[in-house]
Amino acid sequence: MARGGAMEWGMARGPRGGRLRVVVSVGILVALAGCSGASDDSDKESPEEAATARKSPATASRSPSPSPSPTPSADSIAQACGDTQFDADDVLPWDPEAPAYTGGGTHSVTLFKGGPDFDESGTESDAEADDEPKLPDKWASSSDPELIVCEFLAKESVGAQLITCEYEELGGDGSVSTRVPVYSAGYSYRVLEAKTGRLVDTFNLSGSVSGWDSCPVEQSDIASSEAAYQHVSSRDLTKRLRSLVEGPTGD
Repeated sequence: MARGGAMEWGMARGPRGGRLRVVVSVGILVALAGCSGASDDSDKESPEEAATARKSPATASRSPSPSPSPTPSADSIAQACGDTQFDADDVLPWDPEAPAYTGGGTHSVTLFKGGPDFDESGTESDAEADDEPKLPDKWASSSDPELIVCEFLAKESVGAQLITCEYEELGGDGSVSTRVPVYSAGYSYRVLEAKTGRLVDTFNLSGSVSGWDSCPVEQSDIASSEAAYQHVSSRDLTKRLRSLVEGPTGD
């Protein structure tokens, strides 16, 4: 007993002090137990913390969702327009960033001529060329067109020779250096949404301008042409496309 100083103090108080001693001792034990309990509880996880801990590894190991692959786009007019016989699997969108063909008009449009012999590397429209058909300026796209129109010569429609275009060599003696025959012909047209490559419409038109107005006018075309074909008039093509370009899409 002599080793506990507090106990010696309690013994000196006599029996009454003994009761006090017990009370004090119990109080100390309770206090100590309380402290001990608080210390033990601090090392334990609450249910909420345990749940969080169980979730944390999965959350930490979850990889971010991969970004969607960009939509492939056509590298040439040939890829955007396709071949004479349309196959959706052979066509790529002209421009996936173009505005969708939806709502009311006027819908911007670009014309591609020269099919089915489109230049595999060509990406420029020849709609501004002098030869017909041409589309109204107000239909032209200031940025990206909603629609592309692809013109294909229907080779099975080629008919009789209309005229022969004759050309003199510049700086020459005035004699004819090149002759290009012009034949009657018809064309098929394919209208596609530039953003998706979706087929919007197809139709056929017959050549309607004069033979002389169908003669090649570009020097490169003259030099490479073995034959020329009667063109569709701008008026006929514009009339056929008007409802698609200036009207609502119906979606």
